[in-house]
Amino acid sequence: MKTNLRTTLGIAAAIFSLTFVSCQNESLDYFGQTASSRIQESLESARKVLLEAENGWAMEYFTASGGYNYAIRFIGTDTQGNPIDSLVAASELSYREPVGSYFRLTTDDGPILSFDTYNEVLHYFATPDSDNYQAYGGDFEFIILSATEDEVVLKGKRTGYISRMTPIRSGDILSVSQEAGLNSDKFVVLSASGFVNGERALVEFDLAMRNIIISGYQDDGQVDKANQIIEPFIITGDGVKFVDEIEAFGARFNSITVNQARTKLLISGVESSLNIDPVPSGYTLFKDFPGNYIFTYQTGEGKTVSRNVTLSISDQMNKYIMLSGFSNDYGIEFSYSYTDGCLHFYPQYVGELSSTDLVAVFTSDGNVVSNAAGIDLISDGNGGYRFKDNPNDRFYASYMVLFRDYEAEDGMWYYDQFFGWSPSLFIPKTLTRVR
Repeated sequence: MKTNLRTTLGIAAAIFSLTFVSCQNESLDYFGQTASSRIQESLESARKVLLEAENGWAMEYFTASGGYNYAIRFIGTDTQGNPIDSLVAASELSYREPVGSYFRLTTDDGPILSFDTYNEVLHYFATPDSDNYQAYGGDFEFIILSATEDEVVLKGKRTGYISRMTPIRSGDILSVSQEAGLNSDKFVVLSASGFVNGERALVEFDLAMRNIIISGYQDDGQVDKANQIIEPFIITGDGVKFVDEIEAFGARFNSITVNQARTKLLISGVESSLNIDPVPSGYTLFKDFPGNYIFTYQTGEGKTVSRNVTLSISDQMNKYIMLSGFSNDYGIEFSYSYTDGCLHFYPQYVGELSSTDLVAVFTSDGNVVSNAAGIDLISDGNGGYRFKDNPNDRFYASYMVLFRDYEAEDGMWYYDQFFGWSPSLFIPKTLTRVR
């Protein structure tokens, strides 16, 4: 006997429907609630945890540019007592005044903490700009892996980096971020060498990118670069901490400390003897450059001139210092190098006059230095600084000049010396700090 196809499909659908309802009921009975209800409950629990830390949270925030100390306080009501999901945040890079914005708890295959309105502190590493279209490898949306009153563990939704928050027990977010900033400013360890578990070791710190490079040695005595360990770190009060444990020389550890005399690196529970290498002579901390100075330079006619100028921080993250006062129309920017503790000049556009771009460059024997710094600003040992030719620059430039950058009729861009601003040609000599 032939069975009607429509009848067969109808029976199958009825059986599937009954089975599905049965399984669904079993699922509800087994879990006690639906998946959406469980996620909503986890969000409410996370919100409660975030808001109950009255002093706020200290956050170890890891990015592709290393680890940084943040401090955040979550606020659940406005001044009239109305419910509101807002926050104030500070960091070791911007700790003069907390910045306010909002947050949102949402779902996306799990509970998400989103800093969904712009905050110059929280979005710094995650916001691209004209100079860095990929930003600095940070996140503003985080998967909440766990949330208790003692610790909140987050995972960057985009980068996958783990960040941890712990409640601030004393002080507030401003004092915590200020202390973290001071700790970072005074951490000047470039490298250390010695032995770990009986093996010869080299430990280097890339302070600009906040990465540690741990190396062993080959049989011929050369550094084993092929098997180097490179991990981001965050600066603590007594050393550095990593996002996860590092395995090296038969040991596992997640932090390295500096002894009180600041001569050795110490690894807890690991037999080690790592002597910190001295920094170069005249090394200056970035934080020590700002201040008022007398700038002495020589004009193109050989006349020595002095002006009152100011050095100030123009970019804390990328470590730029601005020299202003040399002219009423523009300032000159220097980049800081952790490697030698010096300021370095680089070619730059410094302003506009009558819609004409101007660029400050170094010249030597009539050549325009357009790709590297030619003069270093280094300590004179008396609180001031002197300008010195950078021997690594192939131009060995010794004077600065203002040029006009213009487009010719043939469509090509050229430099032409510009005498509209005075001085146009000068040889920098010294900066003497005004006490």
